[in-house]
Amino acid sequence: MLAISNVVLKALNFFLLPLYTSYLTPAELGMNDTITNFTSLIYTILVLSFDGAYSAFYYDKPTEEHKSKVLSTTWITLFCASLVAIALIFFANPISSALFGSTKYAVGVSIALASVTLNLWWLPLSLDLRMRSKMGLYSITIVAASALMIALNIVFVTVLQLGFYALICGLACANFFQFVFFALLSKSRPRLKGFDPALLRDMLRYALPMMPTALAYWILQLSSTYILLAFSSSTEVGVYGIATRCANAANMIASAFFTSYTAYAFQQANEDPEAPKKFSTIMNIFVFLFATACTAGSLFGPEIIHLMTTPDYAAASFMLPGVLFGQLFYNVYRIAGYGVSFSKQSKYLAFPIFAAAGCALAGYLLLIPRLGGIGASVSLCVAYAVMAIMVFRFAQRLYPCPYETKKLLVGCSFCLASSFALVSLSLPIRAVGCLVCIGALVALFKTSLVQAKATLAGIGK
Repeated sequence: MLAISNVVLKALNFFLLPLYTSYLTPAELGMNDTITNFTSLIYTILVLSFDGAYSAFYYDKPTEEHKSKVLSTTWITLFCASLVAIALIFFANPISSALFGSTKYAVGVSIALASVTLNLWWLPLSLDLRMRSKMGLYSITIVAASALMIALNIVFVTVLQLGFYALICGLACANFFQFVFFALLSKSRPRLKGFDPALLRDMLRYALPMMPTALAYWILQLSSTYILLAFSSSTEVGVYGIATRCANAANMIASAFFTSYTAYAFQQANEDPEAPKKFSTIMNIFVFLFATACTAGSLFGPEIIHLMTTPDYAAASFMLPGVLFGQLFYNVYRIAGYGVSFSKQSKYLAFPIFAAAGCALAGYLLLIPRLGGIGASVSLCVAYAVMAIMVFRFAQRLYPCPYETKKLLVGCSFCLASSFALVSLSLPIRAVGCLVCIGALVALFKTSLVQAKATLAGIGK
């Protein structure tokens, strides 16, 4: 229910892009992205990786007293952390000046920081529902909050015409809704007497080493916003934001795949000696399908951007190849990374992230001043490719699979190079190029495609 609803709601939000871009200029969308990406960094720091620590400690003891201690300790800790976000509201003017060189966006910064505060308050309550297997209540709340946010976005953008404040206000209202409903639905209540200092020390000892990885992800995915803002403008940030939104929409297919694949992969790894061969076939099928989607999305990008946005955002079509194929490499990293997860050697998943973050940051600083959003998309693509290659090497040592590495490299490289080379040419040439790329992929993965029906049937079971 949760997976299907999330896909539907994300798709709906994507198809509302024509509405949003009709009312919001690239500069306004860029201001929204600049503020929300800044507050996502604040959230990443303040959450202290307790979202992962909660589930790790929840089942240590089967008693209600222990579960109540985990909830109370987590909620009180995150409440104290949220005081930092509240304190930052009083510094909204200097934060606005640092981001935009003006204090007139301080109200937007304040609303976004208030949204972070509410998010920190409802997170432990939602985790408690999940740990108690109350997935129906959890799903209903998450889906209802997403639907409310979309509805409010439409009202704020079109009726009230709040400009760049619109999407920030919609998110804040959704977080308030989730806090209220999770508080009402959760039978457990955080209590001051349930706070356990010893448990807090253990949870911090577990969680804090994970924070550098979370920060590296932020650098990899979102730091480009501020480098674009420094060397270009909020307009370029807004245009680049449209390209990333298109890539995220394409990634909804991958999200649905991984919902099924995770349980299947671990079961097969434990029970089937032929599992490595199956994983290789699945990798080929996934790359074929996703590379086809990325190639088509890139080469028909000018038409997609024209259909989904206004002419002000036309330049986003030239950024699509980088961000789309970046998502392909990221998902290859995820599939190959299961080999690391089987061996429970999580450090080998972290190393590629740090390397990719460093690679992305260097690329942003080198290419964005020269190429703007296109430089950001190229840097992101290269960084994700580095992640995929590194985890491939680690996974093959820990859980060898007969991946057809050369075919994967040739197929992805050919489609990526063709997309960058042809995206600026006429539609007929791009259409022919798309067919040639798909034909090449079919030829490379013909054997795996023949096996696709049986393999996918196995995943379904």
